[in-house]
Amino acid sequence: QFGVKGASQKGTGAEVAAENELERVFDKSHFKSMKVCGQFNLGFVLAVHGHDLFIVDQHASDEKYNFERLQRSTQLSRQP
Repeated sequence: QFGVKGASQKGTGAEVAAENELERVFDKSHFKSMKVCGQFNLGFVLAVHGHDLFIVDQHASDEKYNFERLQRSTQLSRQP
């Protein structure tokens, strides 16, 4: 934690709340319960999960989905 030398190392309530927010984990399964609010710039989806707003990059999401699908369905073998 940053601060003035010799100052107390305890964080303020706002600092503690911010640290708690940064420790939250968003699991892939949460996407199923997201509500799509809209789209902007022809490439991003606005979605809400609980009280949180997410901006999802459609291109990156598609690439990730295709990569994971290929990982599940492809089996590599060595050449003789």
